[in-house]
Amino acid sequence: MRGVLILNEGNFGLGNSTLTLIDSTGKVTKDAFRKKNGNNLGDVGQSILVVEDTAFVVINSSNKVYKLLLPDLELLKQSQLAGSPRYMIKWKANRYLISDIGADRIMVVDGNLNEIVSVDSPGWNEEMWVDSKYVFACNVKDNRVAVFNTSDLSFVKYISVGTQPQSIVQDAHGKIWVLCDGGFDKNKQKLATLHRIDVSNLTTDYLYQFQEISMSPSRLRISSNGQFLYFLNSSVFAFKVDLSEPEPKEIISMNGVNFYGLGISIDGQIWASDANDFSKDGRVLVFSPEGKFEYEFSAGHIPQHIAFF
Repeated sequence: MRGVLILNEGNFGLGNSTLTLIDSTGKVTKDAFRKKNGNNLGDVGQSILVVEDTAFVVINSSNKVYKLLLPDLELLKQSQLAGSPRYMIKWKANRYLISDIGADRIMVVDGNLNEIVSVDSPGWNEEMWVDSKYVFACNVKDNRVAVFNTSDLSFVKYISVGTQPQSIVQDAHGKIWVLCDGGFDKNKQKLATLHRIDVSNLTTDYLYQFQEISMSPSRLRISSNGQFLYFLNSSVFAFKVDLSEPEPKEIISMNGVNFYGLGISIDGQIWASDANDFSKDGRVLVFSPEGKFEYEFSAGHIPQHIAFF
């Protein structure tokens, strides 16, 4: 691992999103993008995609995507997009997919962020996953996962899941896991759910239902060996994909910490951000794979997406 990027979301409307850079020596540089390039990122940092020596940074409310050279964050390209971009994922050579909160489509761009075409996908599209055969996209408000052929992005089917699917990963056995938070509207909120999809027949073959309506899990992540799921639910939880343990296990719980972002490094370290009270700078806490606290460092305003390179 050569470094880590923390995308600090910032407050809506204030344009105070920043990047915190941790280099290979452990040196922490706050507001690293502005210090390198002389300008601010924009309003509401959403996500980061790392591909080899390039980082793509998606800024939701400013409708921007930046292409940066790693590790020094030199700006290579900036693109202004229509809509509200959310997540970016590599589809195939020199082609990337960008989801959107309300444009009823998934955008296809090249490596220089030029739009090539778009794919119809109604509603709010959030995290995506590209399998060798299929592309999966979380349709948040429609409570389903859209499936497309990886070869040409032709539509295949919808898979119904729980309320508000937002994050998605694939395990070592090729199974797709989808985490549904249960919804934000307290009058319509449902129990949160975790679903497993069998890629061979595109059906759900496992469902875990959270026990309390107050639970709103988020940030589904997976270990580099594809054997352990991790997510946030006030604390940090882990779950074995082989289902040898029937319940997710709380592995990190700390008083006074507002867990907000989550990342799992290639060597299994658990990186979790603390958004504090959303009015001042947050921090990132680093734990061993077993959940033992190792160290922490200060980040920017509302640290959210954690990307390793």
